[in-house]
Amino acid sequence: MSKALKEKTADKTESFSDKMERLDETLRKLEDRSLPFDESLELFESGVFLVKEARIRW
Repeated sequence: MSKALKEKTADKTESFSDKMERLDETLRKLEDRSLPFDESLELFESGVFLVKEARIRW
């Protein structure tokens, strides 16, 4: 995951529900299938990061 993406997704004050909302938004974007591969990969990586963060804090 890129450094900028980690900084963007590593909000320590974000609640579990906020993370789940962001994950849901990420999944909707990925399901669209019209994104270029590199953007899809970044979204996928950010989604994995959100899941890990939510599991750690939950």
